[in-house]
Amino acid sequence: MSYLSADARRYIRAIVKKVHPDLFPSHDYERLINAESLKLLNVYVDQLSSGKVPRPTRLEFHVKEDVSGSSSLKKITASLSGGGCSAMTPCVRVA
Repeated sequence: MSYLSADARRYIRAIVKKVHPDLFPSHDYERLINAESLKLLNVYVDQLSSGKVPRPTRLEFHVKEDVSGSSSLKKITASLSGGGCSAMTPCVRVA
């Protein structure tokens, strides 16, 4: 039994498509940071999916951003709450 909604799984797939380390072949640091944060995200999701209470987790990702026809990188940080989510307690805070 999965504790994640279809919407949550869809959002996670969308995130992975934006930050996957293979998308950053010429940016070693950003590729490494994204790989480590994806590992942490996977642990968090696995804990939620198995009904466990995850620990609060801080993620940092780098994404490609098109600005005036040229590509640049933007850093995004997110904090995942411990204990999962509910309508009253969101899982993610993005900075």
